[in-house]
Amino acid sequence: MAGENISIMKNLNFEKSEDLVMDSEALENSPKYTLENFPKLRINLFFTILAFSLSIILSFSSIGYFLDYILNSKPLFLIIFAIISFPVLQVVLYRYVKKL
Repeated sequence: MAGENISIMKNLNFEKSEDLVMDSEALENSPKYTLENFPKLRINLFFTILAFSLSIILSFSSIGYFLDYILNSKPLFLIIFAIISFPVLQVVLYRYVKKL
């Protein structure tokens, strides 16, 4: 059993793991993540989060307003959906920032 594992290990091609190390080094040294581009990346992240926030809060609030209009219960569903939009927004932003 141990002899089989050693023969399998000898047949493995380790060039691919070295290629992965080279790719991660190239990613770290890529011009996208340099200190000079940090303000641009920060502004890009700010406007992306702003767009997510506005779209989610406005869409949930408009759904609440529409339900209030249909059911003739003016501020009830608007307030409920506005409150629900904040946890949804936090989950969406967490998943987006986690992918970065």
